[in-house]
Amino acid sequence: MRSLPTVAALIAAAALAGCGKDNPAAIDAPPGTEIDAPPGTQIDANTPPLPDAAQATCVPTAGTTISTEQVLAAGMLARPNLVTSPVGDRRLFVVEQPGRIRIIDQGALQATPFLDITSNMDGPVNNTGDEQGLLGLAFHPDFATNHKFYVYYTRSDDDNVVAEYQAGSNGLG
Repeated sequence: MRSLPTVAALIAAAALAGCGKDNPAAIDAPPGTEIDAPPGTQIDANTPPLPDAAQATCVPTAGTTISTEQVLAAGMLARPNLVTSPVGDRRLFVVEQPGRIRIIDQGALQATPFLDITSNMDGPVNNTGDEQGLLGLAFHPDFATNHKFYVYYTRSDDDNVVAEYQAGSNGLG
């Protein structure tokens, strides 16, 4: 059975893959939709979405088909739950729930993890499974120049953490 984040990622990928070149459009929330925003923020129907809000850049075209391709042999990753890339980067960054971020570059799994916080000094990642562990990764919009990225994980004391990291000039965390 697939986890909810995996299913959501597959649905989002399918929706974006089904976009036609002739149908560019942004999808905004309908008026009256509740949006989390900092206290004091004024939001109305004419306010554009917040900059970090996910937006589709096109409308799926009827009849579009998508397919999947196996990139690695089964068992090469430990409980992967997210695949992403910074803008303009050909590498795939795979988040493993036990606390590592692995890189797949041109179909090859790199030996050195991008990040390994399995035994982080701020509290190791809770590796009991379920909805705990390393669960999220986001790249700063200027990652190509500032190398900043953010992770979301559950520590061994069950506290949730959002942490900022900065990759080295070699592109590793």
